[in-house]
Amino acid sequence: MAKRRDYFVCNECGHEEAKWLGRCPECGSWNSFREMKAAGPAGGGAGSGAGGRGAAGSRSAGSGRHSPGAHKKLEVMSIDQVEMADGVRLDTGIDEVNRVLGGGAMLGASALIGGEPGIGKSTLMLQLSASIRSHRPVLYISGEESLPQIRMRAERLGIVRPKPKGSAAGAVPGQAAGPKAGAGTKNGAGAKGGAGAGAGVQLVCESDLDRIMSVLREVKPQVVVVDSIQTLLSVDAGSVPGTVNQLKYGCHELIDWARESDAALFLVAHVTKEGTIAGPKVIEHMVDTVLYFEQAGSGLRIVRAVKNRHGSVDEIGLFTMEAEGLVQVPDAASFFLEQREAELPPGITAAPVYEGTRVLMVEIQALVVPAKSGFSRIYSDKIDNNRVSRIAAVLEKLLSVRFSDQDIYINVAGGIRLGEVGIELPLAMALYSARTGIPVPKQAALAGEISLAGEIRPTAHMQRRVRTAAEMGFSRFIGPRDVRAKEAAGAGGAGAAAGEGGTKLGGQAAGGKAGGTKNGGGRRGGAAAGAAGAAAGTGFQRVETLGDAVRYVFGQS
Repeated sequence: MAKRRDYFVCNECGHEEAKWLGRCPECGSWNSFREMKAAGPAGGGAGSGAGGRGAAGSRSAGSGRHSPGAHKKLEVMSIDQVEMADGVRLDTGIDEVNRVLGGGAMLGASALIGGEPGIGKSTLMLQLSASIRSHRPVLYISGEESLPQIRMRAERLGIVRPKPKGSAAGAVPGQAAGPKAGAGTKNGAGAKGGAGAGAGVQLVCESDLDRIMSVLREVKPQVVVVDSIQTLLSVDAGSVPGTVNQLKYGCHELIDWARESDAALFLVAHVTKEGTIAGPKVIEHMVDTVLYFEQAGSGLRIVRAVKNRHGSVDEIGLFTMEAEGLVQVPDAASFFLEQREAELPPGITAAPVYEGTRVLMVEIQALVVPAKSGFSRIYSDKIDNNRVSRIAAVLEKLLSVRFSDQDIYINVAGGIRLGEVGIELPLAMALYSARTGIPVPKQAALAGEISLAGEIRPTAHMQRRVRTAAEMGFSRFIGPRDVRAKEAAGAGGAGAAAGEGGTKLGGQAAGGKAGGTKNGGGRRGGAAAGAAGAAAGTGFQRVETLGDAVRYVFGQS
């Protein structure tokens, strides 16, 4: 019999080595290797299971088709012979979650949701468990909270009715649900209604993987929530929960079960101090969808997809944290827009930002002050520093506005992070306004990409940006000149006519006029446009260069 051979595994990335190393050659972590005991002979003898070090990750007996001797003959077929089943998605009952997932929870798929401790991951998953429309039971597996703690949260969220004094303890949440069970119409956690939103939610508090798999095979749920994966523990993968081997092994078992059972699986994960999901990156590529739960400020929570095999990664879900739980933002288009009676202060612009399938009006704020300690710095956590530096360099080169001796502060109202190219023109106008002290007109909205030569390049979905700006009360829109006429046609939602000279932005003209004023060649217009836009209603102004945009926005010749 061959001699057993132990090995070492990196706790950070899962890299394996035959001997202990001080620094992991894969991820660069120091003192991260932990000794692992081989479960069988190195040569793959009779008791080696999967053989050698692979035995530590082999499936335990009774775990389905992965058990020894349970392999079936693989079926090979042409792609056009594959039959599509009806109802492959489940409505979660929460519109913002449906949007991020691409239309609902996909059966047989797994989703990983990560976020900082206390941000509301468990609250969101409990609301989803109570509101999702499933034909089979919903199983909520908690490895961090007890049953009474989960019941207490369910009562606070309005999923179940508080128990009367003197009632028997330990009842399944949802059995005594009362009038508050329908509170999900506001917070998205009770769309089932009727006898109680929590009636179909089954709870189990367990962290042992083998016992969890037994419950799954017995209950046969259609939706499973595991809160959280860091608590999973299997003797086949070691004795310490939260290690790389435990995460990989536990997630693999659950994902395989969900795929075989045609169930939707949600895995909750914590994030590290660097802001990434704890554990190896292999967890992220094992699942079908990766969602990040972020806190933007003022109680705002954003669910953002960074990976989605069954939908787009451009969508975001917007929630606010209230006393009754997470509440969906009702009017996302204007949520990030500050309402002011007076004119805008210098350094502030409004920009329509395209996020997934909707346009959000956001406020970009810039502050420019003399540099401290002899060299300039850029402070921007919502817009990439490199983009801010590039726009400032273009302004300094083409418009002789000096930023090299200035500290630049950039902020986005509401705390949302912006990354699309359409924010570059409003960012440039905010920087110019902050540096010169000239405010941007309150009625103006801007969108466009800026090249290194100062050209205003077209951006996608310009028609929807213009229409959203008009609906929010903006009567002036500044964008790229070469927008296609068919995109510009109808912008503003009032039958505006597109032409080479410009586009009417109907319904927003000053003095209650139904139509805008045609903009002629861009910098010249009719009588109303001749007042530098003070009367508003000058419509969609197309500009070619950064200099044209500055002259039109600030009325400079």
